[in-house]
Order: sequence, then C-alpha cells, then structure tokens
Amino acid sequence: MPALLRIKAMDAMAARTGALNEGSFDMLVQQMNPNVPSATRAEAGHLLSKASLTKPQLLGLTRLVASVGPLELPLLLGAFNQSRDQEVGATLVAVLTNSAAGGTLKPDDVRKLFQRFPVEVRDRAKPMVDELVAQAEQQTARLLKFDADLPTGDAVRGKAIFYSEKAVCSVCHRVGDKGGQVGPDLTRIGRIRTQRD
Repeated sequence: MPALLRIKAMDAMAARTGALNEGSFDMLVQQMNPNVPSATRAEAGHLLSKASLTKPQLLGLTRLVASVGPLELPLLLGAFNQSRDQEVGATLVAVLTNSAAGGTLKPDDVRKLFQRFPVEVRDRAKPMVDELVAQAEQQTARLLKFDADLPTGDAVRGKAIFYSEKAVCSVCHRVGDKGGQVGPDLTRIGRIRTQRD
C-alpha cells in the first residue's frame, strides 16, 4: 500500500483513539525523510502534530525536529502543544536552538509553543525567542530597502510556481478548491494583505 494511503488510513484510526502505536509512529517518522515526496511528508507531519503522543514518542520526535526543514518543522511542533513535561520542553528548546530550520520560526509561535511548559523551560526558550525577534526586525529592514525596486507581479508565473513540485506551496496552502489544508487558505489573500505584506 502506498505510504500516503497508509497515512490517511492511520489518520482515520487515530481520529477515534487519538493515540499512535509504536509501529504507526515509527512509520510516520520514516516518512519525514527529505527523499519522500513533499505531500507525503506533509501528511505524516500533520498526523504526528495532532496525535496524542506519549512522552517517549515526544522525546523521539525531538530528534526528528533537529533535522527537518522549514516545511515540516511547524507541523511537527504541533505535537508538543499538549505536553507540559519539563524534560520534553527542555529537550525541545535545546534541539530548536541548534536546528537549521529553527531560525525560520516566528517568535510568537515559539512563545505560544512553550507557554504551557514550566517556567524553567520558558526561561531556557527566552534567548531563542529574543534572537528570532532580532532576526525578524533585521529581515523587515532589509525588505523595506528592496520594496521600491521590486517589479510588478506576474499572476500566471506565480500560479505556476505555487503549484510546482519545487516550491510545494500547494502542499500546505489552498487557493480556491486546489491545494492542501494544513496552512492558511490563500484564496482571498490579496483582499486582506497589503502589497508590502
């Protein structure tokens, strides 16, 4: 059975119990390999993020968090939303601090992620949040410099890029009736965002 179909079947079973047995957990972790198609990785990450994982599973997932890219990282972090365990939180802080994709996270998302953990864990996460805030401010300043020089957009080319296998935007985002449902629906994005956004 193809991996994507197995993941969808696991998703249906997990919806009833909320839990994943070790075999299912291990299979989902294996699907997070960068050589696996992006749609399969996204589905595996989505299921891992909403399952009720045990402490050993969460600790195992921290090893994966250290190695995934920016597409998978936000999905996997959802798995930690229900945990309040100090060891899990401290391990997650250490892994995220050293993760290559950790710098792509939004400071508010990281604050929210650690808000349920004990104060000791939140204190360990604070330097990482401060660094993300500083990076976001630097990025905003750089983008403002380029804003005036940007050419107008090309909707046809943008659509081709959005649905391409290389950019994989449509794995998470939906426009109209096409695309994924993991990230925000972008159908009306032009009406709610400014050109600068």
